[in-house]
Amino acid sequence: MNPSARKREGLFWLTSVVRFVVQYSLDGEDWCEPMTFLVDADQVPDDPLPRGGQ
Repeated sequence: MNPSARKREGLFWLTSVVRFVVQYSLDGEDWCEPMTFLVDADQVPDDPLPRGGQ
């Protein structure tokens, strides 16, 4: 692997991490709400309702 490709890959990961951190810090607590909503809706094990609908 030549140094330029390795540098490009490192830069890609760095920008991805920076973008993630910036998005998280900008949105704050509200950033997690869609994820927790999806987990609550789909993956609650002791849900009394059948999976077919509401």
